[in-house]
Amino acid sequence: MIRSLMLLGMTVALCGCQDTQQTDAAGPGPQVTAPAEGVLARFADGTVSTRDVDEHILRLPATERPAPGEDLDAWYRQVIRTLVVNRRLLAEARASGLEDTDDFRRRHIAVRRQLAVQSCLTDWVPESGDVSAEQVRAEYDARAEELQVPERRSTFHIYRRFEPGETASEAESATLELRERILRGENFQRLAQTESDSESRHRQGSIGWVVRGQLPQAFEDIVFSLEEGVPGRPLVAADGVHLFQVDEILPARTPTLRELAPALRAQLEAASVGEALDEIAARNSAPTARMVERDGLDRLIEQGREQSPVLTTGDYELTLEQFRLRLGRSMGEQALAGSGASGRVSIDLAWASLQRLLRHEKAFEQCAREDRIDESAVARLMTAWEAEALTATMREQRLLERVTADPERLRLYYQSNIGQFTPPVQWHLRRLLVTFDDAARGKTLMARMEAAAADDTPGLDALQRETGGEIDDLGWNTLRQMGVINPKLPQLVSPAVDGELVAPLNTDQGLALFQVVARREFEPRPFEEVSDAVAKAYLRQYTSEEYDGLEREILDAARFEVFPERLNALRAAGRARPEITAEQLDALFEES
Repeated sequence: MIRSLMLLGMTVALCGCQDTQQTDAAGPGPQVTAPAEGVLARFADGTVSTRDVDEHILRLPATERPAPGEDLDAWYRQVIRTLVVNRRLLAEARASGLEDTDDFRRRHIAVRRQLAVQSCLTDWVPESGDVSAEQVRAEYDARAEELQVPERRSTFHIYRRFEPGETASEAESATLELRERILRGENFQRLAQTESDSESRHRQGSIGWVVRGQLPQAFEDIVFSLEEGVPGRPLVAADGVHLFQVDEILPARTPTLRELAPALRAQLEAASVGEALDEIAARNSAPTARMVERDGLDRLIEQGREQSPVLTTGDYELTLEQFRLRLGRSMGEQALAGSGASGRVSIDLAWASLQRLLRHEKAFEQCAREDRIDESAVARLMTAWEAEALTATMREQRLLERVTADPERLRLYYQSNIGQFTPPVQWHLRRLLVTFDDAARGKTLMARMEAAAADDTPGLDALQRETGGEIDDLGWNTLRQMGVINPKLPQLVSPAVDGELVAPLNTDQGLALFQVVARREFEPRPFEEVSDAVAKAYLRQYTSEEYDGLEREILDAARFEVFPERLNALRAAGRARPEITAEQLDALFEES
């Protein structure tokens, strides 16, 4: 209701404009003719009207609309600038033929099928995706223990690169002097700004909240040995010296329901939709969609056969390469793991994702056969998606061009964040899984496993003979992959040494006791090998700064100009508070 009133007020504000010839130009050469009535700004290719801004605002989620008391004048200016930039980027994308590329066409097909199935679900199973607050609470109560957050440390960093001709011992001595200055009372963050050669100096040396397993072992050993506010000893690396300080330590804890509710709701909604899709797919008695077998997927990945299909339908084929790209978009730029490629999407996760794609294709076929797809609605949504996707893709291309234009800056960023581009630590694990029939038996088994883990005797194999159960070799796993096995496993395994048994876990399958067989780290990849990943990582970190530069560049080229008096009228109208009776308010509630 409040949102409805807010939109109503904005619409009134947007329509209450007055004509003026006064301009506020962002670039050279402002046009001299008077703008048409209702025009708030203009540029080389067109104008921005009150109607354009109104339509944009109506599409915004509530979180992106102005907060009470916010400067509406500045907010409207930024909305107008964004509209102009997006129009120019969309025009560039179309002019460059971006929509005709193979990758964009494949995305277009995939998104259209997804929207078609959503349309079908709305018609067939309208309650799919509905989740109540009671269901969210029940899920939290059932899983609260396993959702514990590991210990986190707010970490700061100074990095001094070796000067030409400087020896490692000289650089270490210079860093020790910095450490002494900090111990005498100087501020670590201020010194990081002036003394560090790392990109983190722009954030006062902050590298954020760190958990075990994120950093190379030598760094982790220092960070997790520090007291709050006390710098560690300098660490000499191949090309410089590192100095760490931890400013705050948050112990492991269980998040509250309020914190976890959004994620739990999303998971429950996804499960509800998944059940509905299963129901529809099961009705498809003659599907044309097919996928490779699990062993086949393993072989394709192992052999690197990128152009081999992993899923086919009557009119659509998904190759291994396309599947990798699709996984990357849905899983935060993580690629599908091949042989020895650690820290990426595991084969198990890839297989589960492929199974979901097959289910989706079967459901799509059945929806089309039963004519349950609202084609006109899908077409409208696809038009909007296409414009947004082309704009976003062109924006990313232009931003990456800005970033890669300065390779030395990227190389410095790589050297200062080298751990980010090194395959993460892996642990080779074995698991003893023991089932039990009654609570008393489970309690006895748990006590025995806890005792074994406490002193690493009698060993996993002897314990298996003693208690029964099965031993599985889980191979090499990253912290991410261990979290899939059990959310509590990473924090148990990360501090363990080779051969150690970690505390047992009570799982849905039974009691599980894990042994760390070995741990391995990888050498940093050369900059030339990961330069694309470095550019994308740099852009993720400095998106705001790079976008500001791109925006200025585009608006200057477009000879963009705003008419301030019209914005002033919008701002003044936006402060109005229309009177409304209780009866009118109730009626609006009913309508909404």
